[in-house]
Formats: sequence, C-alpha cells, structure tokens
Amino acid sequence: MKKLSFLLLLSCLSLLIAPNKLFATYCTPSFSSASYSCTSYHMDISQFTVVGYTGTTINDLSSCAGSGYEDMTSTSMSVTFMQSISYATTIACSGSSYSMDAQVWIDFNNNTTFETSESVGGLNSYFSGTFNIAIPLSAPTGAHRMRVVATWSSSGYSFPTLDPCTSGYSYGDSRDYNITIAALP
Repeated sequence: MKKLSFLLLLSCLSLLIAPNKLFATYCTPSFSSASYSCTSYHMDISQFTVVGYTGTTINDLSSCAGSGYEDMTSTSMSVTFMQSISYATTIACSGSSYSMDAQVWIDFNNNTTFETSESVGGLNSYFSGTFNIAIPLSAPTGAHRMRVVATWSSSGYSFPTLDPCTSGYSYGDSRDYNITIAALP
C-alpha cells in the first residue's frame, strides 16, 4: 500500500512539474495570405516526393487547401529513412510566376519543436527542383514528424533560415508527415 501511494504521489508531482509536456502540440504554420497563395499566386506545394529506405514513398500531389498548412500525419503517406543516408527529394509549386524557397525539418527528439539542428535539407528559388534530405548517423531510430515549409522567395526568408512555424510569413504552404528512422544494418 505504501509503495502504491508513493507511486501515485510521484505521478502527481510529475504533472505539477512538467504539465506542458503532457499536452504539448506542434506549432501550426500560418501565412497571412494563405488563400491567395493557392488560388491567385500558386505559391504552394503542388508536389512533394521522396523515396526512402526499402521503397517507402511520400508522393504528395494533393492541391493546396488554402489554409497554408496541411497535417498529412493521418494519411497513409509516410516514409522510412535510414541513418547516415541522403534521399533525393522533389518539390514543386503549381505556378511559374513566383519562385519559392523550401526547408525540411525532422523532430528527432520528439519534443514537438522543430529546432534549427533538426533541419535536414532545403532549396532556394525554385518552381520545381530537387534537393537532398540528409539523415544524420546520430538520428534516433523510431517514429518522428517531418515538416516541409515553402514560401515565396522574395519574402525575405530563405533556406537555411526558414521558420518552421512561419511567423510573419505572407505567402506559402506547409505540410507535416510521419516518418520512421531505421538503424544502419
């Protein structure tokens, strides 16, 4: 009985000490002119494709929803990456008048924050382009979230310093996906 009471007390104390960890969520990217990004200017993500380990693939050709953010983690689109390998990635916008900049992050420590050290690739001034997602040898294995942000090149923001939360951005699109990191054999 004393052991059970002690464990219950420890559980309650952990909620008091770190209550935000229990209900932590990812920031939701927000573009002030998101609807215009899709409908008028075509500053969106019209294609995001990456082939991972053992042929797992994200091939997202879905159209822009107009909100500036799409959570694709509840879809079947996911990919497995292996530690210490780079993966060719294709990204495109649906227009040809406004070039875009893009950056990708993976939340390796699963703390619901995409940190600067978790940036794994990106590209500047594209309509359609290819870049590498580089998975470090030290990447923890298991399930993680990956974020892709694309914004208008002339907005003053560019890879490698884009903001995964898009604070203050006007035009663009962003997506989140589930990914898995596998250990080297």
